[in-house]
Amino acid sequence: EGGTKVRLGALGFKNVYNRCEDFYARIADGTTPEYDVLLTNPPYSQDHITKLLRFCDEQSKPWVILVPNYVYAKNYYTEMFDAKDRKS
Repeated sequence: EGGTKVRLGALGFKNVYNRCEDFYARIADGTTPEYDVLLTNPPYSQDHITKLLRFCDEQSKPWVILVPNYVYAKNYYTEMFDAKDRKS
């Protein structure tokens, strides 16, 4: 099911979910798989990054997203996480 699963497995991560499916459809119908950490490299086009960041922000689980460094300077990113910091 992909090189990512093999490489993460070799590092000791034995329960890796890596399937070719519509993640946004799984979010919409409430069927996202159970996970401990979300690790993803989303497409940079359209609104993929903002949709994914919104999903991650709504969860109470850790996440790692590989995105270009310009994302951290975007208004949607700073507004989302600055607001979260102010609530703490």
